[in-house]
Amino acid sequence: MPKLYVRRDIVRAVGGVGLLGLAGCLGDDGTVDADVPATGDPTATPQPTATATPDATPTPDPTETPDETVEQPTVTAWSQVYGTAGNTGSTTDVGASTGTVRWTVALGESATTPPVTFGERLFVATRTGLHALGRTDGARLWSRSFGGTVRAPACTDGTVLVAADRLYALSPATGETEWSSTVGGGPVTGLTVGEGVVYFGAADAKVYGLSVADGSQVARSALFPFGDIRMPAADGEYVFVAAASNVAGLNTRGAQVWKYEAGATVTAPPTVAGDTVYVGVTNGDVVGIDRATGAVQWTTDLGGSVSTPVTVGADGLFVVSGDSLVKLESGTGRVEWTERVGDAPLTAVAHAADSLYVGSADSRVYALDPTNGAVRWSKKTGQPVVDGPAVVGDAVYTATSGGTVTAFA
Repeated sequence: MPKLYVRRDIVRAVGGVGLLGLAGCLGDDGTVDADVPATGDPTATPQPTATATPDATPTPDPTETPDETVEQPTVTAWSQVYGTAGNTGSTTDVGASTGTVRWTVALGESATTPPVTFGERLFVATRTGLHALGRTDGARLWSRSFGGTVRAPACTDGTVLVAADRLYALSPATGETEWSSTVGGGPVTGLTVGEGVVYFGAADAKVYGLSVADGSQVARSALFPFGDIRMPAADGEYVFVAAASNVAGLNTRGAQVWKYEAGATVTAPPTVAGDTVYVGVTNGDVVGIDRATGAVQWTTDLGGSVSTPVTVGADGLFVVSGDSLVKLESGTGRVEWTERVGDAPLTAVAHAADSLYVGSADSRVYALDPTNGAVRWSKKTGQPVVDGPAVVGDAVYTATSGGTVTAFA
C-alpha cells in the first residue's frame, strides 16, 4: 500500500526563562512526595476561556555582570511530540546529565501526551485540557479546557495548535483562541507542523493540511478506507502517513505519490530523515522506504512487535521492540545491539547529543549510552511515563499517567 508524505521543517528557538512557583516536588531519591498538591481538573466549557495564573514570586533581577561570557547549552525547540515534523525524536541539545530533579508539577489529571516546548514555555495535554508551564521552573502560566479528548499538540513561535473536539490555534502567551476548525469532523491524530502548515488525520479518514496563520485548507488526501490513521510525518516536500497496514507518501497538496503494504498493522507514526522513511510494524519488521518512490530499501525482523516511532540519530536508528531497546544501522537496518531496559514496556526514545532517554511503565525514566545501551542513570517518576521524553537544552521533561510533569537536569 502507498505511504503519505507531508512537508515539515524543524522549528528552532532560543529558550527563555519562565516565571512562577512550583506545584510540587520530588524527593531526593526521585520519588514523588506524598504532599504534592493536585491542581484539580480544568473546568470544561464549550468555548473555553484562557485563565492566566501568574505567580506571586518574581524572579530576582541580576545584580552583577560577569567579566566573562559563560557559554550556555544550545536550546532547540521540541515543538512536536516526537521532536520534529519528521518524528525523528532527536536533537543536538545536551539533555540531562545526572537526572537531578529540577522541578515537578502536579496537573490534577492524567497527561495524555509528552510535553512540547517552544522558547520559555512548555505545553502538556491532559484528558480535557492544555496546560502552559514555565520551562525553566514549572510555573503555571495558563490552562484551557476543551470539549473533547485532547491529543498531541504542536507549537511554533506564534501559535500553539491543539487537537480536541476540533482543531484549535491558540496564543502561546495567553491560551486564547486565534482560530478553530472542524474540517473533516475534527482531528483524530496528533499534529505535525511544517512550512506554515499543520497536518493531521481527521474523523472522516482523510489527511488534511491547514494554514497555521488562518486555518484555511491547503491539503486534503483521498479516503483511507480502513481508517486508523497515525500522526503524519513531514519533510518539506512530502507528507507520510500510516493507516492500518498501509503507509503512503503524499505531496503537500495531499495527492498520493506512492503506497506501501506493510503486511501487518503499523501502530506508530512513520519517521522521515534524509531520503528514507522508517516504519515499525506489529509483526516485528522495521522497514526503510525510499521517501520519493516508496521502494523498500531494507527490512529487518526484530522478532517483537514495534509500537513506537523509529528514532533517528547521527549514529543510527533506535526503536523499541517487544520489551527491548534496539539500535540499527541506518543505511542497512543491521542490528548493532539489543538491550532489555527495566521490566516494563518502554516509550519512544529521545536522542540528545550524547545520550538516549526513554520512559517506562515501571514509573522510571532512563538515560542510556547510545553506543551500547548501557544505563547511565534512572529516576523514579511516581507514575508510568506517557510516551517519549522531551529534550531541550540541558533538561529532559516527562509527563506521567498520574498528571505529574518533571524536569530532570
